[in-house]
Amino acid sequence: MDASVDLSVCRECHCLTARRTARTITRLYEEKLRPHGLRATQFSILAALALKGPTPLRELAEVLGLERTTLTRSAALLERNGWVAAARSEDVRQRPLRLTQAGRRKLEGAFPAWKAAQELVSRKLESDGERRSLTMIGAYSVNRKGIKDKSHQDTDAKRLHPKTAKLRKE
Repeated sequence: MDASVDLSVCRECHCLTARRTARTITRLYEEKLRPHGLRATQFSILAALALKGPTPLRELAEVLGLERTTLTRSAALLERNGWVAAARSEDVRQRPLRLTQAGRRKLEGAFPAWKAAQELVSRKLESDGERRSLTMIGAYSVNRKGIKDKSHQDTDAKRLHPKTAKLRKE
């Protein structure tokens, strides 16, 4: 074992810092969404379906950066609550999900709470000068999945992540 390795630099680990930041941000969104009976991931699934329309599970998992098994569990709960349903598909191997009317109402009801969390996080990141870093990290993860990276411009980065896009009526 080499005693000359300076492990003190591990205190500045970007991975650990990003994980801590993500947990802190998630807790804030969870707190705001809790009165609406939603978790942050569930809100993101509903929002993604509102923005994209019926979407196969595999594609939805990629868009949201979730493991398919995690998405499957969350989708089952959303389906039991009547907020999402299976959509018809010509390919029997796919199981696209669609947002139901009840899901749209749930999403729109929770949207002000999500927006409040979004604004709090944005203000904090901007005051700390970290917004650009977070945008770049998100763009890197999108780029790693083989999606063209245009996120160096803030307006393009907003289109890449469904949480930052405004909800639109379908």
